[in-house]
Parts: sequence; C-alpha cells; structure tokens
Amino acid sequence: MHELATQNLLLGLVVPESADSNSHAIERLARTLAFSSGQFALILACCDDKLLRHKLAKQLGKLAGHPITEITLSPDTNNLLKTLEKATQTPSSALMVDGLETVKDLDTVLMGANLSRNQFQAQCPFPLILWIDNAILAKLRRLAPDLRSWAGNPIRFESSPLSPTQKREYFPPQIVAVGV
Repeated sequence: MHELATQNLLLGLVVPESADSNSHAIERLARTLAFSSGQFALILACCDDKLLRHKLAKQLGKLAGHPITEITLSPDTNNLLKTLEKATQTPSSALMVDGLETVKDLDTVLMGANLSRNQFQAQCPFPLILWIDNAILAKLRRLAPDLRSWAGNPIRFESSPLSPTQKREYFPPQIVAVGV
C-alpha cells in the first residue's frame, strides 16, 4: 500500500479514486526527475486544479529529496526562456514553472519558446517541469510542436470530484490560502 493511502486510511479519510492514481503519477514524476538529474529534460505535468497543483508540488519536493526551484509566471511574461534565465541564476537541481494559464500573450510566449527551443538545453541543464492544464497542452501541440516533442507523454493528475466544501476539508488550510 502506498504511503499516502496508508496515511489516509489511518486518518479515516475517504479519498476519491483519483488520489490513488495521483500518488502513482507523483511517484512517476519523482522518478523522472531522478533519471534526468543534471541534464535538460522537459516534463509536462498536466493538472487542471490549481489547489491540487500546489499540493502536488509540495509533495514532489519531499519525494525528490533535494530542493526544486519554483517560479510562477506573471501575466506580463513575454519570453519564457528569459524568465527562466533570471530565475536560475543560482544553480538548481530542477525547476518547476507554474502560471502559464495566467500569461496574457500566451500564444506569443509559446511560439517564442518553440523558436528558441535549442537554447533551453544550454540555459537549463536540469529537468524543467511545466505545470499546465489541458487547454495549455492543446496550445503547446498547436503553437510549439517542436518544443512539445522534447517532452514525453504528459504526467496527468486528476482532480477529485469533491465539492468546494469537501475540498476545504480534505486539503490543508494553507493549500487553500495559496491557491486563492
């Protein structure tokens, strides 16, 4: 039995089936990070639920056993590579990027990333995790196919079918506050 499932059983939590598939997915993401250590690897983590993303990012940090640099893109981001360069001026073992769905001119950012994809290897000699939703995944396929081709299949995380009230009860309060 997985550690997460055991903890939930001990706490008496009724957890939706998606939680078990998510524990497999987060373990897969942690393994991918370990295998890609010290080299560029584009990893797409697909999750439509922002609250769940924050929870998973924290969990991944614990599973990885080393610090992972996290950045959230601002709505005014206009160049993904330059933003990553600024964020990684200090060495990093991995980088998680969130907030693509908030970028105002996302089409331009994705097309620019596609054109400069060869520079990602030089600028990011470590695994790069892009947290995306299904809409961003579709845009990546359409607007940045060359960049997208560097990633394996997206690692998908399923949102629980819980109501907002149940989510507040299931997720710790600090997660709810972060996701606002």
